[in-house]
Order: sequence, then C-alpha cells, then structure tokens
Amino acid sequence: MIEQDKERILIVDDEHSNLRILADILKTKYTVVLAKNGIQALERADKHAPDLILLDIIMPDMDGYKVLYELKNNDTLKDIPVIFISALNNDADEEKGLTLGAVDYISKPFNPAIVLARVNNHIKIVRQRKLIESIALLDALTEIPNRRNYNYRLSIEWSHALREKTPISLMMLDIDYFKQFNDNYGHSKGDEALKEVAAIFANSLKRATDFVARIGGEEFAVLLPNPDKPEPIGFIKPMSKYCAIITAT
Repeated sequence: MIEQDKERILIVDDEHSNLRILADILKTKYTVVLAKNGIQALERADKHAPDLILLDIIMPDMDGYKVLYELKNNDTLKDIPVIFISALNNDADEEKGLTLGAVDYISKPFNPAIVLARVNNHIKIVRQRKLIESIALLDALTEIPNRRNYNYRLSIEWSHALREKTPISLMMLDIDYFKQFNDNYGHSKGDEALKEVAAIFANSLKRATDFVARIGGEEFAVLLPNPDKPEPIGFIKPMSKYCAIITAT
C-alpha cells in the first residue's frame, strides 16, 4: 500500500522555544512548516498550502488577529483552518478569535497530549472535507474531473495566464457517432468507451498542471497552462478503437 502523504501544518510563533516544542510534538505525524512572524506566516501559507495553521496571537508588527484577517480575505487561503495558540485565556480574547474565524484555541504552556488531540481532531475534519470535495469534483463514471471542476480550474488558470502574461491551450473534444454506438451496442458498451477515452486522455498528460475533464455526455476538455512549445494542428494516429487525439494551439 502506498503511504498517504502527511498533512502539512504551519506553526507561527515569534518565540523559538515555542516553535521547537510544537514541532517536536507534531513532526512524527505531520509535515511541519515554521514561521516566526506574521509576514512570514502569510508567505509560507501561500507557498506551502498547509492543511492547518497554529497561530500565535501576540507577535510584533503583525499580531495573530491581523494574520487571520488577511488569511480569511485571501481566496486561496481562506478555507485553511486556524487554531490560535496563546497565553491569553479570557473569554473576550477567545470570542474575538472565534468571531474572526479561528476554529479552536490551544493555551500556553503547552500540554503535548492536548495539542496532539486538538490537532488530530481538526485534521480529521480536513480529511473528511477533502474527500467530500474530491467526490463532488469527479465524474462518477470515468473518475476524471467533471464540468464543475473544469469551470473552476479554467477560471483559476485563465486569471493566472492574464496576470503572468503566459499562454494557455484548451482542447475541446468529443466522440463522433457516439449515439449510434450506444444504439447499436448498448449503454454498457458506451460506458466502457467513455472510460477508455477518459483514461487515454488522463494518461497522456505530461505535467502536473495539465488537466482533463469530462464536461458532457461524450465531450471532454483538455487544459494545458503555459505549454512548453506550440504543437501544429493535426491528427495523431488513433489511440484506441474509439478515438483519435487532436492537438491544437
């Protein structure tokens, strides 16, 4: 069995000793990323896309409340759960953090068992949310991304291409005479054809950024952000009994 990648946790605290203590508690189960101030926290959150953030409140220049505000106003980072770590323990401080969007509090000094239990509980919620999201964004038959996933990905890549002034390639493909195929051989054979075509597209992608989705009955889309070099329009020899691949720019 392939071992699942460890979830990534960003720990933010201006005290080195606190960073070391929390890292020692969590590093056996999780991948730990450290930040010593608010600016560094936002930079590393953007770079590493952590699954959970442990965030100190009292820090110079930018306190934890400000960092949380910035996270919640960033479309890419706003859904990352944040647990405040703080010596502040009155109800008003806790209410303020929860109102801003924190999911929990861990008090200083740290109790290792409590820290690990609270982190484990929130990571379980993260796993469940990701599972639900992945199911909602996959085509049930072919197990490749669906139209909803495609629309979201196209919006992200289009905005990135405009911002960075980089090219983007998009291929829209369908299976000719698919209705006649279904009528002659039955829907179960049609389903087999769709799954085989989807697998061919998925296995043909060469980069992590390349993307294929089923966007309709027998319609597919292939998205190639910032292609390395343009390919001439033309046919590649048929890759199965069901389809041939066309490349275009």
